[in-house]
Amino acid sequence: MLLKVAVLASHTGSNLHALTSAAARPYCSFAVALVISSNSTSGALAHTRELGIPALHLSGRTHPEPDQLDHAMLAALREHRIGLVVTAGYMKKIGPVTLNAYAGHILNIHPSLLPRHGGPGMRGRSTCRRAPRRGRRIVQRSGSVLPYASGRACRTTRRRPGRSPRW
Repeated sequence: MLLKVAVLASHTGSNLHALTSAAARPYCSFAVALVISSNSTSGALAHTRELGIPALHLSGRTHPEPDQLDHAMLAALREHRIGLVVTAGYMKKIGPVTLNAYAGHILNIHPSLLPRHGGPGMRGRSTCRRAPRRGRRIVQRSGSVLPYASGRACRTTRRRPGRSPRW
């Protein structure tokens, strides 16, 4: 049985592209079953729609009250029977109702240069380009960080520098 994964993304969706490519492999044990974006014009939504994967724009524009947004997200996840939520460049906080319902089942994917090199404009490849300008030496390959999202700080599992595992 395939694990149904929802991907939350806000921008270009480079991690989403990697996940959908991996999911297309015959030996893969998960499927991207839903994509939610806080940005109605994101590349992530465009990519998802091209593949025929259900996609939703949920944000403060669609649901002005944070509680409404939280409940809408949870309803969408339940409707699609999602087993794992992956935040891949998702730039918004996830509400407490969704966090509680999916406790231990929300993974946050980001480069290991974050959060040290985070902040305005520091997302995706710009993080790797700007870090040396801040006096940081960047090795050829950076390690991956897989923090489990919670209401407080993320619990992080850090891999050694090298290539990320393939599913």
